[in-house]
Parts: sequence; structure tokens; C-alpha cells
Amino acid sequence: MQNHRMSGETGETELVTTAESGSSAMEQLSKAIEDKDPHAIECFALMFLLSSGPVHAIDFAWVMQIILDHGKMSPGWKAAFEQAYERQPPSRRILYRDSMTKLYRWFKDYHMAANFLASKPELPEELSDAMEVYLHLKRYDDARTVAEVCGQRMVVCRDPHSLRGLVRTLRRYHRAMDEREHERHELRRLINSLEDQWHRLPMSRRCEPAEGVAP
Repeated sequence: MQNHRMSGETGETELVTTAESGSSAMEQLSKAIEDKDPHAIECFALMFLLSSGPVHAIDFAWVMQIILDHGKMSPGWKAAFEQAYERQPPSRRILYRDSMTKLYRWFKDYHMAANFLASKPELPEELSDAMEVYLHLKRYDDARTVAEVCGQRMVVCRDPHSLRGLVRTLRRYHRAMDEREHERHELRRLINSLEDQWHRLPMSRRCEPAEGVAP
């Protein structure tokens, strides 16, 4: 029993040390931001992410936005955020979904971003993220579903900022569909043009083997 209690005390000490370390890094990061010291900002942001304890979802999102705003995002930072995410208890990882979606969208890794989308996006930000990812992955049926939800939300939305977001997402969908239809039209024109040229060729020319191909 005594050994068990000592082990527990050691574990508690480690948890306290980890919490203090993370808290200290966060305080130093806040000071670095006040001092507008870009080098210190990066150092303490990385220290905070690499601390062995869990990172609160709000702080995780805040640090990510700091790195994005300072134009410092890189494969190294991506690895740091991924490691911090992996340390979170599986039951709480849903709280980091929006941040991880933002991370992979920034790197244009839309296949990974799709793994973090809301299963049924409803909020304007969720709908915008889903539309961007689905269009890049050419998942047009899913994009159409998102567009339908946007239309439904616009009918009842009373917040001007949210309404603008819904309108932008819906416009993006219709632009993409117009471009897709234009591409189909151009392909059809190309096929029709080649068919027309083929039918105008004399029969003898149609039967000639292609250049370099043995009869």
C-alpha cells in the first residue's frame, strides 16, 4: 500500500509539474505577444505544444491562429500540432476538430481535412470548410448537400455575419458548378469537332493506319 501511495504521489507531482510547465509557457507566450517579439513567440508556442500534458482546445486553436497570423506555419509546425492533438484523450478530440481541419486546409491536404469535418455541418464555418474540402475532392454530391443546408439556414438566419458566410459558401458552390458545366461543354465541343473532322475524311483516309503503326 505504501509503494502504491508513493507511486500515486509521484504521478501527482508529475501532473503538477506538467501543468505548471504548460502554464508557464502560456504566460511567457502571452508576454512575447505583448512585446511583439516574433522569435520568443515561436519559442514559447512550440514549448507549449510540446509539453507532455494535454493542451486545452481553446489554447490549441489560439496558438495555431498565432502561427498562421505570423506566417510561420511549416511542416515542422504541422508535426508539432499533430503531436499535441495525438496526446489528447480520444473522448475529447472532437473539440479539436475545427483546428485540425484548418491545419490541413492550409496545407491543401484535403483528404486529411475531410477526416475532421463535422458529420452533419450546420454552423456557417462548418459549412464553409465542408464546401471547400468537398469541391477540391470533387465530391459533388456532398457539396450539393452542403449547398442545400446553406439555403435552408439562410431562410432563418438573422445574424448578418453568419448570413454573409452562408452566401459566400453558396456562391462558391454555384461558381464551381458553372465551371464544371463549362468544362463539360468544352469537352463536348471537342468531341463533336473531332467527329465532324473524321466524317469529312475520305473513306480511304479513314482506313489508313496511324503513322508509325504497322498495318
